[in-house]
Amino acid sequence: MSIHAREGQEQGSSLVGIAFVLAILATLMAVALPAAGRLYRSALVEYETQRFVSEVRYVQRLSRTTEDRDENGWMLGASGVPELHVLEAENRYVRVSIGGTAVLRYHKVYRLAKGVRLQLISAQKKQGLPVSVRFTSNGLVNQENWERLTSSQPGYTFHIFLEDYPEEGSYVIIDRAGRIRVERTDSPKT
Repeated sequence: MSIHAREGQEQGSSLVGIAFVLAILATLMAVALPAAGRLYRSALVEYETQRFVSEVRYVQRLSRTTEDRDENGWMLGASGVPELHVLEAENRYVRVSIGGTAVLRYHKVYRLAKGVRLQLISAQKKQGLPVSVRFTSNGLVNQENWERLTSSQPGYTFHIFLEDYPEEGSYVIIDRAGRIRVERTDSPKT
């Protein structure tokens, strides 16, 4: 066999080897890319869920210390009582204080990451209106806020999800007793 024939065989086998490696890489990428996308989406929703829960708990803790009391411990009224305004249409929520020296004071505005939605789940949902999460001095949900919900609703349920993937979201549930919990799901809540 001549030297030129051997070089041709070596080049042919190198080409087959390269094609084989590329086929394996393409298969791995086809499997890995969707998994990486799912991982990114779940991490983004988890981050926004934990940030929202943290802020709700912070407002609840602040509510326990912001009501004025007289020397006997009787409540005189609210002074700087915090609440959380959820502005679904604007995809943000705002921590505010009611009362005190100003009627309404903004403390912090939270904008959700691009594509992440925060939505109140309610039978009497009023589109575009802000939802106010407010607690009493003993950590219970302020009953004035229940007018938006039917009597059968156990409390606020917020759905946090990506616009294109609502089935991969989280539910933040705040019951009437002020307990806050998170349910993560891969299927829509019924």
